[in-house]
Amino acid sequence: MIDIVRPISINKGQQKILNKFIKIVKKIWSDPVWSKVISAGIIACISFIFFPEKSKNFGIVVCNYFKVIVDFLYSLILTFLNFEIKVWWIIIFLIIAIGILYIVDKFQAKSPDLPNYYYRKDNLKGLLWT
Repeated sequence: MIDIVRPISINKGQQKILNKFIKIVKKIWSDPVWSKVISAGIIACISFIFFPEKSKNFGIVVCNYFKVIVDFLYSLILTFLNFEIKVWWIIIFLIIAIGILYIVDKFQAKSPDLPNYYYRKDNLKGLLWT
């Protein structure tokens, strides 16, 4: 026996929602960034479907990498916070920083030498504008 597939009938409210959804999907798909994100997700899903033996340990591997990264960042922060700083290092750094700021300020132009900086009004074909 052959089953005949009947078309699905939807009402006007459902048609409106479907049209809005299609419009949003087209808008997102036309965006240069989101279209690439969506296509990468589709390719990833297809690869998980067709190569399940390679992807069954994917969650474990990602969790292990995440744990390694978090442990590294934690140890980096602890090392930074436990670093002993001598007071004279801070004094020398401040003296050098203040000296550099003074030199930069000394050689920096005080007023801009732009030709249109003080341009405030003009007479164009008999019309005065300010």
